[in-house]
Amino acid sequence: MGWVGFDRAPSLVVMRGDGVSVILESYESRPGVVVVQVFTVESTVPIMIQGEEVYSTVAEEGVALNLPPNVYYLSAFYKSRLGDVSYGFKLEIVE
Repeated sequence: MGWVGFDRAPSLVVMRGDGVSVILESYESRPGVVVVQVFTVESTVPIMIQGEEVYSTVAEEGVALNLPPNVYYLSAFYKSRLGDVSYGFKLEIVE
């Protein structure tokens, strides 16, 4: 996964242990599944390169992120009968 300009992108700032919610609007009769993964950031120059996966869950509601303070890459993958979509966020965990 590469992301040009990762260092300049605004961060989603979350206090350690607090919850994060990704809200997706859908007109489907049955909602799809959201898989949330958090990765360390191995390098940011010239592009962001994800490192080790440090968190993963199938999210039904908000997820609590009790990770050490740092900057991470958060991936939210939505899978449904109508198609799939992936979102990426720069995540900063703070004390």
